[in-house]
Amino acid sequence: MREKLRFLGLDVLAETIAVAVAEPDGEVRSLRKIADREESIRKSIRRLGPPEHLRVCYEAGPTGFVLYWQLTQLGVQCAVAAPSLVPKKPGDRVKTDRRDALKLARSHRSGDLTAVWVPDEDSEALRDLVLQREAAKQDLSVYTRRVFASVSIADASFHSLRHTAASWLVMDGVDLYAVGRILGHKTPRMTQRCAHLSPGFMAAAVNKLDGVFAGSLPEPK
Repeated sequence: MREKLRFLGLDVLAETIAVAVAEPDGEVRSLRKIADREESIRKSIRRLGPPEHLRVCYEAGPTGFVLYWQLTQLGVQCAVAAPSLVPKKPGDRVKTDRRDALKLARSHRSGDLTAVWVPDEDSEALRDLVLQREAAKQDLSVYTRRVFASVSIADASFHSLRHTAASWLVMDGVDLYAVGRILGHKTPRMTQRCAHLSPGFMAAAVNKLDGVFAGSLPEPK
């Protein structure tokens, strides 16, 4: 089986893919560039032979794993190589799309590449969601500081606003469970830590307690 395998090295950019092939007879040659589009990839794979006779690799990078998923759906075995572990010749500092593709094809055939773990599409979507959430939090922090600066409020943050909101809601009679749901707290204890009761509110509560005790004690004789 191995004598029929063709090893493909792909240098993947945002718009194009440079393709090289290491043939079963030992020849390593560069093929033409193709567009980084699903239909172009499908046509190129079809021209290169049966999927079971192809072994494809490319370096992990900013283009992600979409190409990996496309190739596996076509029945082609694909490896995503760790860029820092791709073998390099001493003094070889010239980088071109064609040279990188040739190097990948040659190294893949000789078994010198180290593959990275490739998440499935659901895991990648979850990762993207987490990254977007972190970016949104950073944006919110920036905009909050700008708003505070525009109204000359110093030493404030979005976090302090959450404490203020929790405190006002609790002192207005909203129960802790509802406040926690509104602010997205995971536990009631977190809500308790955010809700700070003002001295005036505490004094009013104590006065109520005094009134209860005063009404229950017997009148002095």
